[in-house]
Amino acid sequence: MKNIAIIPARSGSKGLKDKNIINLMGKPMIAYTIQAAIDSGCFDSVYVSTDSLEYAELSQKYGAKTIIRDYALSDDNATTYMVIEHALNFLNSNDIQVNTFALLQPTSPLRNSQHIQEAYKLFVESQTSIDFVVSVTESSKSRNLIHTIEDGTLAHFDSNYKNYKRQEYQEYYPNGAIFFGKTLSYIEKGDFFGPKSIPYVMAAKESIDVDTVLDFKHVIGILDEDNIKREEPKKILYQISEKAKNNDRDSDVLFFGHSVLNDYRDITFRELSVSNWGINGSTSKDMYFEVIKKELISFTHTKIFVMLGVNDIKKGMTIDDSKYYLNKIVSYFINSSQKSNIVLAKVMHNNGNIYVSNDKIDEFNKMIDLLAEKYNIKTFSWKAFENHFGKVHYEYSNDGTHLTDLGYKLMEKEFFELFQKEE
Repeated sequence: MKNIAIIPARSGSKGLKDKNIINLMGKPMIAYTIQAAIDSGCFDSVYVSTDSLEYAELSQKYGAKTIIRDYALSDDNATTYMVIEHALNFLNSNDIQVNTFALLQPTSPLRNSQHIQEAYKLFVESQTSIDFVVSVTESSKSRNLIHTIEDGTLAHFDSNYKNYKRQEYQEYYPNGAIFFGKTLSYIEKGDFFGPKSIPYVMAAKESIDVDTVLDFKHVIGILDEDNIKREEPKKILYQISEKAKNNDRDSDVLFFGHSVLNDYRDITFRELSVSNWGINGSTSKDMYFEVIKKELISFTHTKIFVMLGVNDIKKGMTIDDSKYYLNKIVSYFINSSQKSNIVLAKVMHNNGNIYVSNDKIDEFNKMIDLLAEKYNIKTFSWKAFENHFGKVHYEYSNDGTHLTDLGYKLMEKEFFELFQKEE
């Protein structure tokens, strides 16, 4: 008795032509689902049910077996039940007995092998009491806000909305990504829902069901972002290797941190020479393991600026982890360079950065204050950059992380004055 995956892929989509095989970042969209199913290791076989020889050929290329169905099972009147029943009957006629199966729609390309594994684990562990597992996503809209418009008015929106609060509603919808079921139970019932069905909850990001061009563009944006994240460690290592080759080791000032320092293009800081170890995208962990541990920095510098933290927050490092690595970095500088003045920069409040909240920044900066107090060193505050709402002025930073030309001029002034006080 087998557990199989069924991927339905008809060729007659209306809204987005050939959406099941549309080119998504270099391969047909259906390939993402086929590969996720195979990589999950949950299935004896992965089948694509299609009416198209082109779809079948592409599916086989990516490792799926195929079941060809006729037009009557592929037009707008064909139901999911009809497609699954046809697939199961076809396999049964070929002496393949299917005990359990998954329906995986090819229009959910961000559902991956781990999601399938987790849903299958839930299915297996609950089989004595349930028949189905369905992937769901929390809805951003309450059903109380969804009605028809039949006469050009909002007459059907007749509920009392005076005290409506969206946050009070926690409702879910099936996202179409994963359905697991017992074969006999499904054939008898005709769908995957009811009291013997349990949910597998997925995040909204992985739950996009591609039906329109806008959906498709959304998926491309997410995949682009994920690719950038995967490539970033290589880019960080490349930047460090270039800094090690090109940096002037005999300088007055050491910049040590992330892109805000790297983007400071002057080779002098006022009248002082600069060795710039600003690395785009770097965290305190990156700088500790790839620069400090490898002893790539000399200690002829009289002034050291340490500016790390915003990428720690952005990339989900805990405060304790950041504290650990920053402590290692600062103690290394102090022990290796007794004559240097060291300043530890706080993280700048932003003006609406969706990846780094000011509340997180405040929590991080409290840790910076304690660390500076421990080593009796100065901190650099961004108060002069803030408006009366406690956010950075747009004239100093357009994104709340990086500085404008005017921002660099103010940073130079503030840092220089701080060192003057230190001396």
